[in-house]
Amino acid sequence: MRKILFLTLIALGMISLSSCETEDDGETEVTVITGTISTPITWKAGETWVVEGSVYLEADLIIEPGTTVEFKKDAVVYVGYSAPASITALGTADKPIVFRGYEGQTWKGIELYSHNSATKSAFTYCTFRQLGGDYALLIYGTKAKLDHCSFTECAKSAIHVLGGGDFNGFTNNTLQGCSAFLMEIDADVAGSLGTTNTFTTTGNKGVRISGSRNVTRAATWSSIGTPYVIANEYYIEVDADLTIAAGTTVLFEPHSMLEVGYSEYASLKAVGTAQEPITFTSASANPQPGDWYGIQFYSKNSSTASELTFCTIEYAGTQSYPALYISETQIKLNDCTVAKGQYYGVEVYGNAKFTQCMRNTIKEFGNHPMRVDVNAVHTIDASNTILSDGNFGVYIPNYDLTGTVTWNKHEAPYFVEFIRFNNNAVLTIAPGTTVKFLADGYFEVGYDAYGKLIAEGTANEPITFTSAASSPSAGDWSGLQFYSQTSAGTKLNNCLVAYAGTPNDDTGAIYIEECGNAISLANTQIAHSATCDVYVYYTATPTMLNVTNNNGEQANVCVVN
Repeated sequence: MRKILFLTLIALGMISLSSCETEDDGETEVTVITGTISTPITWKAGETWVVEGSVYLEADLIIEPGTTVEFKKDAVVYVGYSAPASITALGTADKPIVFRGYEGQTWKGIELYSHNSATKSAFTYCTFRQLGGDYALLIYGTKAKLDHCSFTECAKSAIHVLGGGDFNGFTNNTLQGCSAFLMEIDADVAGSLGTTNTFTTTGNKGVRISGSRNVTRAATWSSIGTPYVIANEYYIEVDADLTIAAGTTVLFEPHSMLEVGYSEYASLKAVGTAQEPITFTSASANPQPGDWYGIQFYSKNSSTASELTFCTIEYAGTQSYPALYISETQIKLNDCTVAKGQYYGVEVYGNAKFTQCMRNTIKEFGNHPMRVDVNAVHTIDASNTILSDGNFGVYIPNYDLTGTVTWNKHEAPYFVEFIRFNNNAVLTIAPGTTVKFLADGYFEVGYDAYGKLIAEGTANEPITFTSAASSPSAGDWSGLQFYSQTSAGTKLNNCLVAYAGTPNDDTGAIYIEECGNAISLANTQIAHSATCDVYVYYTATPTMLNVTNNNGEQANVCVVN
């Protein structure tokens, strides 16, 4: 017997209107569901259930293993929208539950809302097909469990989990055949995806984070075989410990970024490997410098936990944001590539510094590849490759140097405004280093605090102090200045000091005042000075050996007693 049973289910109970046509015994019974389901119900496997229009589930629905549920054009089931409800669809490997279009029609999906029972609703061995709406499954402000489910033939997305929604479990699922993003989720949901699922997509249509912007609990973003995509103009605030697994790709739509530790304690640990690097890049099919804002670390970041290793950060950094920004905190940065931005590549601000910074490549930026406060410069290891396009390098914007530190040699020069040595600061500059000074810039050693400069180059790798101007001329910068509290052992050896000496000032390219014999100059050339090459004032008695000008002649030394 073939039965076609039409059911209209209303909030006060279940009223059925049926029309039966008797055919052969054993034929499948077809039941059409419309309206509101307000009493518990089971959809049995021996029947085909057809959903028509908008059905509101306000009770517990159980779907038996092996059941097929078909949906007419644009049909949708709302679960727990305005009253308590749940949907339990537990198929098996041998008896899956199938949700599909009726006679090939497309349907809108199943939507779970805040009155859904998060502890009851679950889908196991379910297949979702022939979707024509924005998603096959929406979980909004509630939870559900999915295991061994398959989503395919989706006009747009397979799953949306937004509005504080989440999974009680998401394992062994397959998402494919979607023309839009496979999933649209809140930031916290990304940590629930695990590694047992199969995501298949083309291009950059992976898992899009487009809902709540905060990571509020410790989580791992696993390598899922498809990229995570940060939605347009979204600042993802990492307010907890976030780990990004090796091999993961995170794409950023325009004006989006990651912020770590801005308002809450947090850390970001992105540790890739040479074989499985982690990539942070533009979501554009035709990426350009400045496509996204970058990654930023703030004072509430955990300086002992945050680490970027074998990561690529590219196409980040606009005219207002560096690609990687570190403010009042510390991170480890090893074996990474930071490249292709409009602005600075890496900015280290305030009391920030690196716990380690080794073997990184920083290149292809529209401004300085690095902007680093003076007391963090020494944390940049010599093993890094810092390249500049044009007259750029490692820009040092402020001036109070403290501690005993070394500036390592890099391919790109240092750019300095002026630096004052404070609190017994000792600066050693590695052979082969170039320091360029902006207009009127200078080193000030021993003016109101003890300090020492050790600049010992070699014949093959001299140290160069020169103008930052693209077309330098004499007097572009003020010079190297040593005062009464300059500490003994200050020395320049195998150095070039070029284009220094402010015109009409009683100073020279090198100015030495009242510091006795604390300073020695040897094998040093002073070229294109606008005033005296060396100006020696009062009780200063520097040691000078083979100090010449740009013509190879003995340097012009002005002595005032």
